[in-house]
Order: sequence, then C-alpha cells, then structure tokens
Amino acid sequence: MRSKFFLISLIFQFLIMISIVASAEQETRLGIGVDPDIYGDKVVWSSNGSIHLYDITNRTDTELNSTSAYHPAIYGDKVVWLDNSSGNPNLCVYNISTCGKFLITENVTGGNTYVSGDSTYVVGGSQPAIYGNIIVWQEFIDNENPENKTYKVYMYDLSTFTQTQISNYGCQYGSPDIYEDRIVWANDSGFFGESGPIWMYNASTGNKTEIGTWYSYGCVIYGDKLVSHEYCANYYCIIVYDLSTNEASGVNSPSDPFDPDIYGDRVVWRDERNCMSDIYMCNLSTTNETRISTSGRASVPAIYGDRIVWQDRRTNQSAIHIYDLSAEPIKPQASFTTNVTSGISPLTVLFTDTSTGGTPTNWYWDFGDGINSKHAQTATHTFRKAGEYAVSLTVTNAAGSDTRTVKGCITVS
Repeated sequence: MRSKFFLISLIFQFLIMISIVASAEQETRLGIGVDPDIYGDKVVWSSNGSIHLYDITNRTDTELNSTSAYHPAIYGDKVVWLDNSSGNPNLCVYNISTCGKFLITENVTGGNTYVSGDSTYVVGGSQPAIYGNIIVWQEFIDNENPENKTYKVYMYDLSTFTQTQISNYGCQYGSPDIYEDRIVWANDSGFFGESGPIWMYNASTGNKTEIGTWYSYGCVIYGDKLVSHEYCANYYCIIVYDLSTNEASGVNSPSDPFDPDIYGDRVVWRDERNCMSDIYMCNLSTTNETRISTSGRASVPAIYGDRIVWQDRRTNQSAIHIYDLSAEPIKPQASFTTNVTSGISPLTVLFTDTSTGGTPTNWYWDFGDGINSKHAQTATHTFRKAGEYAVSLTVTNAAGSDTRTVKGCITVS
C-alpha cells in the first residue's frame, strides 16, 4: 500500500539553522584509504584493495586479508564488503569475534567506479549495508542497450542463509540502507516505470511502501528518520522524512549537499558551499548547523554517536579522518617540510604543513624576507634576493598555538 508524504510549502520546509564552526582539535587522521564506515569504537575503510579495521579505543589498525576489496560496512562484530579477489564478484562477511569469513556469491556485481574532483563514486554497484543479521545491496546488470540496464535490490539473512530479491529497480547513483527491519532505497522509476523515487521494504512483513517525491539519488535511515538526497527545483537538497508523523523538512544548505548519513538527531553530509568540499552536521532537535571539516577536500561522511568519519584529499593521497564531538581540545605542534632548500634566484619553494597534535585552523608563515603569508596550510613562496633565510610556521586552533622556526632553512645564490 502506497503512502505519500505531505511536503510543507509544496516541496519542503527548510530548517532555520545557526551556523557553528567545529573545533578542529577534535579531528584525528587514522590512515590512508577511502569509503569509511563506523560502528561503536570500530572504523572500517578500504585501501589499495584491502579492508582496514581500526579500533579507536586501542588505537590499532588491522588489515583484513584481501587483494580486491572495497565499500566496507560495519555493524556489531560483522564487517561486510564487496570483494573481487577471486576474479568473480562476491560479498565478503567478516566476523570480528571469530576472525571467520563468509562469502555470498549469488547476484553480486561490482559497479562502475569513477572519480570526480575530490570524491569517488560507484555507479550501480553493490555498496552493501548491514544491520544485525541482514545485509542489503543492489546488483548492477549492464545490458547492451543502456535503456535496459537494471539495478536489482537484494537482502541476505545471515541467520537463515537465505537470499531474497526485494525489488527489480535500484538506483544508478545510490545504494540501499537498512535499520532494524526497514530497508530503503531510491530507484530510477522515471526511466523504468515503477512509481516513486524511494521505496521502503519491511523485512518482517514483506510489505513495500512508496515514500517521498521524485528525483532521489539515494537515502539512509535511522529509527523513524529517513534522509534523502534529492533534486529539488534545479538544485540538490537533503530532505528529512519523519516516518512516524508523515512530515518532511529540509536541511538548509546554500550550495549542493551530497552523501548524507544520520545517527539519532544528527545528519551529516558533504557540502560544496564557498567552492569548498567540507563535512557539515545538522542537529535536528536544535536546528544548529556545524561545519566539521575545514580542509575543503572532504567527502563520504559516516556518523555513529559522537564520532564522524570521512575521507579527505587535503594531500595527494586520500586519508581517513575522524572527528569526536565529545573530545577535549588539543594544541597543535608546528612542523613543516620544503621541496627544496637551496637554489639560484629567483627560487620558488613549496612549504607543506606537517603539524601534529590537534589539527590547526589557522596558519601563519614567515619566510624571513619581510613577505608573510596567512591562512595557508600549504604555501608557495618565491625568494628573489640572494641570502640565507630563516622560515617559521605558527599554527593555531582553539586550544592554543605553536611556532616552529628553522634557521638557514632556505639558501639562495
């Protein structure tokens, strides 16, 4: 039986938010990789075909045995990911308690992975989600005729070892999600004829319900809250559906928001305002908005409790970062590197911040020649006169500041 949500003001009602900048000293870099997920004190991600399992409490990073694995998800003591190590696509389930593996080989296909800017996307792929003993994913079938491509949605019950196809239509850009016995996904209904952009399937009753409006590019669920990434009146938006009240509201963003996730009353997403790509969070209870990352190159956030993880390309490699909303501030310890230390005038030098401790929110470079640079994590400077120059970097965040000075850092002849 279908149910339509009433959208306030014809499409949706924006939440009125107070913008807050998060304290970056609560941010920590965990390791190199992409596609992070988090549950409790465990974080998983993929890196060069392997899955990493990081224990926040013990600060240990365990590399799970695989050569072609990606898109991990975690719930409880189980990690699931898409695995192509054998040359055939599988879903691999790893039990943290027993270190045992379980492979699902039926109706599993990989997606078309591509990189756009600072973000990695998988089109039509099996990006699995897990809750309890239920795993959900979609199968991508690439027929010769592009108009006949299909994205079938499946669930697998680990307690009964049974697989069920729950939809003939998935979403080209999204993937299914699950909370308790509710499975949600967006579909390409506008192209394949099945009505409604979002469907919800009840694994206990087998009932399927249509939710929301058109043009959803993916959705996630937690409790009675369903968060959808949609196309609204010529721009992208994030819509929050309350399944208990049949009401919808919008998460306000002056630019295109992507990659939403939800835990409790907190929604996180990637936001491209001010020509930056950063992680933002909205508290649905207070309507406060918080900017979590400050690098301008962050994407794919996931949230659990007070912790938010994401992938960040602030350097040449994508790294996994974690932000703890409850952590105490930590002062940064300044340090930096240079690509050269000497040369003929005019000499252009690249200075790269390598500070440790708390993550800085402000940088001040003194190059020793009377020309200084502010607010630049990475700075390029040209020395035009011969001489020996002392260079210093001062880094600051809410917990304090620290300065590193290197005498004779640059020699120009």
